[in-house]
Amino acid sequence: MADFSKILLVASFPESILTFRGPLIVSFQSVGLEVQVAAPGLPVGNALRDVLEARGVIVHDIPLQRTNANPVKDLFLLWHLFYLMRRIQ
Repeated sequence: MADFSKILLVASFPESILTFRGPLIVSFQSVGLEVQVAAPGLPVGNALRDVLEARGVIVHDIPLQRTNANPVKDLFLLWHLFYLMRRIQ
């Protein structure tokens, strides 16, 4: 059975997470939801990742490329997101 106490936000541009989704993250946390964020370019040690984790957000670095359309890489991303959602449910 699914656990409805978690939410996953997927972003293609990690620098926009706090700017555009910061208040939303705070709102989700204020009602007791566990917030998780998936975005490219957030490896361990990244400054933005550290800020998000300090705010109680669980961060996942995903293999998303914003610059080209590659069906194979897009399918890999889809599989990765599916697997990630199944793992955190």
